[in-house]
Amino acid sequence: MSNRKTRKQKILAQKREEIRKTKIKELEELKLKVLELENKISEQKKENFKQFNIRNLKVFANACNFAAPFVISTGITIGLFKLFGGGFPFHSDEITKYKVYNLDFQTEGNITMDEEYRTDQLFDELLPDNSLVIYTPWEEQDEQYIRYKREYNLEDTTTLDLYNAVLDEDYNYISLNLKDYQEEKQIVNEINPEEKNGYFMEASLHMFNKEDVLKYDETALKNIVITIIELVLSLGIGGAIAHFRDFDFRYELRQTNEYYAYKIYAIEPLKQELEETNEKILSLLRKKGGNVNE
Repeated sequence: MSNRKTRKQKILAQKREEIRKTKIKELEELKLKVLELENKISEQKKENFKQFNIRNLKVFANACNFAAPFVISTGITIGLFKLFGGGFPFHSDEITKYKVYNLDFQTEGNITMDEEYRTDQLFDELLPDNSLVIYTPWEEQDEQYIRYKREYNLEDTTTLDLYNAVLDEDYNYISLNLKDYQEEKQIVNEINPEEKNGYFMEASLHMFNKEDVLKYDETALKNIVITIIELVLSLGIGGAIAHFRDFDFRYELRQTNEYYAYKIYAIEPLKQELEETNEKILSLLRKKGGNVNE
């Protein structure tokens, strides 16, 4: 009887040992799985942060793409208004006017003068070309009469001093300061003795003086009108461009957010699996008072 009991005890002890080993093995496998899941979750969090930044960049890029027609139309509108003296919106500009001189002169003929202040920023390029032609007096040589026609190149030499010299018919100043000209020799057999023989000048001068300026502040009414016009043009042109473009901002935004939501949802099954695995570990540890060696 004693021998049979001992044998039974041995069998039970062997079964308990097998259960204990199985329990330990299962627990170790679960702990390894926990580590693996925690690593995956950590990597997924990094990926989610990356996707978050990518989503924000895409949203920003789509917003810029949507706003581009308005930004471009606004920039062009304001730039053109400023270029032609209109000024900036929402800001009372300081208006600067430059002194502009215009002179059409002909010796013993009509003289037209005009002096004004202009705000046109392109007036230097828009002014008519300058010209100056001088005929020297007739001189008798070998029973003929000779004079010279000089057509001056004024591309880089137009100054207020020249303007005054033409008005005063100061040929000495012109001779000393203007050396770039084309000369034509003219010869005739006789001249009209009743006509005055002297220098003859034809000039058309148009210039501005950067140092002679007139400055004043833009009126509030003008600023309001310009602001309204620029806003209407900017939004109108930008809206028209945006309407005919093949770009749907709301669709692009929805697609970006849906893709982001899909990517970050990948972490939820991992969290759920980790939670279930931890529950299994706790359940195993609760048995036998948490002592797996029993």
